[in-house]
Amino acid sequence: MTAARFAYFAASPALTGLVSFFYRLDTAGSAFDGGLCALLGQIQIGLGGTATYDFRSTPVIAPALSIIGPSDIAGRLTAPSQFRAIGCGLTPAGWSRLVPIRAALAANRLLPAEAIFGADAITLARQCTAAGDDQAVVAVLEVFLRARLAIAPPVDPRIAVIDAWVVGGDGWDVDRLARSLGLSRRSLERLTASTHGSTPKRLAAKYRSLQAAGQMAVGEVTDWRDAAIQGGFADQPHFIREFKRFVGMTPQAFRSNPDCFQAQLLRGSWEPSKRLGISIWA
Repeated sequence: MTAARFAYFAASPALTGLVSFFYRLDTAGSAFDGGLCALLGQIQIGLGGTATYDFRSTPVIAPALSIIGPSDIAGRLTAPSQFRAIGCGLTPAGWSRLVPIRAALAANRLLPAEAIFGADAITLARQCTAAGDDQAVVAVLEVFLRARLAIAPPVDPRIAVIDAWVVGGDGWDVDRLARSLGLSRRSLERLTASTHGSTPKRLAAKYRSLQAAGQMAVGEVTDWRDAAIQGGFADQPHFIREFKRFVGMTPQAFRSNPDCFQAQLLRGSWEPSKRLGISIWA
């Protein structure tokens, strides 16, 4: 069986704009093997069972406390029955303040949190294991993040400009974005690799593909060809290619399988008729 459950919890106001959500993932008593759409960077705490993530056809067993880098390709999750994890999604601003490595170094990868946070990660894992229920674990993780925030560098104001461009479009003209920031195109690409884990062009394609998938997942768009038009894709083959890259299946297959895990992930935080910000990457 491939059953899995995914639930979201809101972050406190202190983490607004940095943590898009907290989440619980469990396998509902059955082994799980399913696709993942491209994701935000995350911190994930394993509380039962051992999951395997695969973003590059090289499965990696998740450490008990993992840093999951932002992904710009679809992936796969395999987990045994009784698997349970609590985690949080980090916006680019959140990553830049809370995780002390460039996003590109973790993109499409899993890293042991100890390698990033040192002994604090060991303490966090121990406290989460002892916390008990989901809300208690989320509270422990939030305390950890707020403590890191107290010593974190200020957010780079250029991140908000990049996020707005990714979400708002303006023709998705990379050179125009670079000029607005006083950068060359190459310097902009180095910046977004550091803050977002990918190039501006790739980020825009990712957002537009996930936005289209979200619209289909909640029934705002019933024909995937309409989603392609609304997303500003050049033609249907281009849309199909990009959608498959970031969602992990063709638009037609996605529309025909409304209970797939990717659809569950997107529906979980979606509000019909509302264009979400950068956190749609969840």
